Amino acid sequence: MKGDLAAALHDGVAALGLELNAGVEGQLLAYLDLLNRWNRVHNLTAIRDPAQQLSHHLLDCLSVLPHLPPGPLADIGSGAGLPGLIIALAEPQRPVYLVESSKKKCAFLHTAVAALGLKAVHIVAQRVEDWPGPVAVIISRALAELNLFLDLTAHLGDEHSTWLLMKAAKSESLQRPGFQLRSLPLTVPRLAEERQLLILRRDP
Repeated sequence: MKGDLAAALHDGVAALGLELNAGVEGQLLAYLDLLNRWNRVHNLTAIRDPAQQLSHHLLDCLSVLPHLPPGPLADIGSGAGLPGLIIALAEPQRPVYLVESSKKKCAFLHTAVAALGLKAVHIVAQRVEDWPGPVAVIISRALAELNLFLDLTAHLGDEHSTWLLMKAAKSESLQRPGFQLRSLPLTVPRLAEERQLLILRRDP
């Protein structure tokens, strides 16, 4: 089973056109193993099948890598570290802040960061409204509707920052002044569902 997962992950990474550092694919599978051990007790994700976790979690999160601007990144409502931990594994030199208010989920994140040896990852155990930032990249994975996401996170970035929201491919309209929205379709290997990346910048 692990061999099949490793082969599927390798093929998925290649299909995304990514070149990950040596050992990263093994770390990604180690993350899944740790997630599933915790999931038996703490219910961190509703998806239990490893093959489905590979497509819906790992490859889905990896699909945003080509579209990330440089600089420190904050994953808002990180949960089990998706996408923040996955980005940190792929880009270990990038400062990554995992913003999560649940103590249970923060306990998992601390364990995962230590087990995976992620030196540039910082866990922010508080509500996003109470964390000042600022950071260059603010990202979240289906945390909330677009305008609510901006309401919660607008204070985290300046005129140079980028806000990224990973969502299912359905129409969402921007209703907050001062921002520009661009929608980018994402193709995720082994995932039949349509995905999109909503990209927001402040008006120049």
